Amino acid sequence: MSEEKTSTRLTGAQLMQLVAQEKQKAEELTQRINSFQSFKSELRAAKDALSEIEKSKKGEKILVNLGAGIYVEASIEENTQAISSLSGKIFKTKKIKDLDKTIENKIKNLDKTIATVAEEQSKAVSRLNQLESVIAAGRQHMAEQAAKKN
Repeated sequence: MSEEKTSTRLTGAQLMQLVAQEKQKAEELTQRINSFQSFKSELRAAKDALSEIEKSKKGEKILVNLGAGIYVEASIEENTQAISSLSGKIFKTKKIKDLDKTIENKIKNLDKTIATVAEEQSKAVSRLNQLESVIAAGRQHMAEQAAKKN
């Protein structure tokens, strides 16, 4: 069984439009990866903080980061549980060990998602490189044709 070759003719404008689309797609995928990496860092920071709280003694004073360089001093009253947001303004007290497992699972899922998106990004960059090669070959061909006429 032989493979049939098919050919498609595209104008320069169509090629440039495809390049623009692939660039946009690659940029969007980069933004998604960065967003996932940022969330992953946040999860790791929470995991580390829970670990430190678990090691702390009841009554020990700690600094709690509120963000934007603002901290408050607080005392540890409970070092085996923490309050977790379920959604919106719904909270639940959970054991730190359970939260640690939940965070680890979220990190593993993020790693899988990042790998999938990175693969999509790699394919988009590959298509972009192919399109740019076609455009460069077309420009070279046109330059050669112009040189022959002169």
